[in-house]
Amino acid sequence: MATECKTCEVEITGIEKMVCRSCASAFHRSCIDGLNRTAFEAIGKFQKNCYWLCDGCAGRFDQFVQSMDVDEDSGQATDVAKLSEAYSHKAAMNDISKHLSNADFEAALKGLNELNISNCKHEDFQKESDELFASFMLCHGSSNEVQNKIALKSLNLLKRSCALGETFQNEIIAKKNFLSGLRTILEDEAIPENVRINCLQLLANLCVQNRLNQEAILRELKDFLLKSVENNCCFTNAATMIVYNAFIYKAELGMEVDELLEVLLTNVESNRLAQRDTPEFVSIFVEYLACESNEIVDHYEKVSFEKRILFLRYLIEYVRQDDRRSRPLHPDLFKHLLNDFKRKSDCVLKTVDSYLDQKNTEEVFTLLLLMSDATCVHPYESFIRADGALFLNLGCE
Repeated sequence: MATECKTCEVEITGIEKMVCRSCASAFHRSCIDGLNRTAFEAIGKFQKNCYWLCDGCAGRFDQFVQSMDVDEDSGQATDVAKLSEAYSHKAAMNDISKHLSNADFEAALKGLNELNISNCKHEDFQKESDELFASFMLCHGSSNEVQNKIALKSLNLLKRSCALGETFQNEIIAKKNFLSGLRTILEDEAIPENVRINCLQLLANLCVQNRLNQEAILRELKDFLLKSVENNCCFTNAATMIVYNAFIYKAELGMEVDELLEVLLTNVESNRLAQRDTPEFVSIFVEYLACESNEIVDHYEKVSFEKRILFLRYLIEYVRQDDRRSRPLHPDLFKHLLNDFKRKSDCVLKTVDSYLDQKNTEEVFTLLLLMSDATCVHPYESFIRADGALFLNLGCE
């Protein structure tokens, strides 16, 4: 069968044929760029000892050479180190599992303390996380100090693995009985408090920037989380962080924003009465609702009277703080409260019977305090100045 040139597809005759030593394609000498007669004759004469590559094969060869353009010794050393590291990691986990099976808890704890979870590859993580969760479930309820440390260390390794990415988070939360098992532990007051706190912190790590995990956690633990937010307890900050992350990522909470605000304000009020600082994430969440989100505007009237008064008092204290002026209340919320003040104060001034009870006059007075504190604070004064009718209400109050 006649040989055709790969470039011009014309039959090659005589001695004009060049063959690529890689892909075995044939070419006319005249169809090869940069190949003069002298070079052609030299290659033809020493064909057995010369490698000629077509442009396609030469390009792939260049890329291959570039990828290998490293110091040979250091490259080999790095590859060996990586293989050794991966092998050591797997071997360490196998040893830990054997120690636990043999009830050698001291050796298991030593192995866990030496384990570097950041070196774990995703393809190995399912098995490794299974073993870590199993070691936690085995040891968490024990009164033995070493077993308690194993449980905490296993949880901490799972917490740290969440920073490796969403796929690692998803691998953990998808484990059979994972969420239901943690819920049972969290609700069991007989289990040491430090173990339960670490369980909640793991859940908080699992839901960072992960909407699906947020919704899965809320479906399983909503009642426990809201109770922890409402009550002033050791779980409040972590529980609030979980609900806060779900809210800002628009996860399905199964409750309206007015209900959520009431839960947060219950915590604020209990700390105010006890003269304690509000937990950090409760403050962060309430400030977010007041300053960053306008979602509360449409639900403000649904908030109970007692909680509306609490919210207004919170806003009054917020406006009075100099360090909060760089983060003002959301314009939509402030304008809504302005209009609410005008409407309700009008009813009081016009002696509308239904508005002359103690509750309504107290709310109008609290709104008045907020407006008077805001008159000299940027940017609120611009809203007040633009509303001429408001001065009549302020003057008559």
